[in-house]
Amino acid sequence: MILNKNKRYLLAVSGGVDSCSLYHYLKTHNYQFCVAHVNHHTRGVNNSYEQLLVESMCQEDHIDCYVSNFYATNKQNFHDEARTFRLNFYKQLVKHLDLEGVILAHHADDNVENFLMHQEAIMPCMMKPISYYQNLKIFRPMLNIFKNEIYSYANLSGIIWYEDASNQSDKYTRNKYRLHSHLSKFEKLEILKRQKRLNQEFNNYQNQTLTRFNFEQAINKRLYMYAQLQKKGLYNIKHQLVDDLCKMIDFCGCKEYRLDKNHKFYQMYDQLYIVNNNNHFVVFAKNQNLVYKTMSCAEIKFHKKQLKNLKIPKYLRSIWPCIKSNTDIKILRKDQVFIEVDNAN
Repeated sequence: MILNKNKRYLLAVSGGVDSCSLYHYLKTHNYQFCVAHVNHHTRGVNNSYEQLLVESMCQEDHIDCYVSNFYATNKQNFHDEARTFRLNFYKQLVKHLDLEGVILAHHADDNVENFLMHQEAIMPCMMKPISYYQNLKIFRPMLNIFKNEIYSYANLSGIIWYEDASNQSDKYTRNKYRLHSHLSKFEKLEILKRQKRLNQEFNNYQNQTLTRFNFEQAINKRLYMYAQLQKKGLYNIKHQLVDDLCKMIDFCGCKEYRLDKNHKFYQMYDQLYIVNNNNHFVVFAKNQNLVYKTMSCAEIKFHKKQLKNLKIPKYLRSIWPCIKSNTDIKILRKDQVFIEVDNAN
């Protein structure tokens, strides 16, 4: 169990079998927690029944219960809006009550469904036992338990829950995979193993630097490039962008690719860079007679005219490191210096 009995948590309880079973387990095993419930007001009186069930459980067990009401403003993006609302609600409670974090009742089938829904993705989403939303710590202690096991536990323990009828509808994409995949437990376990391998591979790639050797050695070059982009803070990455970069990289000549309004990707012969407009370049001279200096892209751009006169290619003028003296700008060749580029390599 990833939870500590000496810590106090916030437990999110919807009223469904997953969260009610987790509530029962934590209460039975003497974990310290209070409860948060969000009424989404999507199914009329049914939402009221769920809220009443949660409040009644907590009242009977003398557990503090906090309820918030969510009203959708964007029906086309309901799930994302509702999720953000819930997480912000949990974050406020955790901070106000000085709790360790929030506990969510996601289970193994949720990860299987995530994989099936996004199996064409470079990196299919996999929920982790411990993760973060901004500064909110999120615990998911049931990720190794399947849904049918939760039903068995609930029935044996005499747990009362409210079955959400919308879970049986094909209206939502997740439900289509939930209701019609009919996978065996063995097949689900194989999917989870594959997800775990991808996550391990992704973490290994993130620990590597962006170099020609690492790129060429990477078995999954798309995943390697995806990991390098995420490491630089680029999270909304389209698959086409990653594919374009992998096709572009040939280590022949100089090329550039705009990633977004703040980032560019550069290939300079056998060197690869992801550059932020606000990067600072720190130049350490091998020759101890030379003084090193930190310059931002903005400072270097200020000297574009001088750089142009020195025949520096246009695409390099905003990122190429240089040292400015009182009289001129000295361009540092790679055979003269060791170059360390913050947030760029």
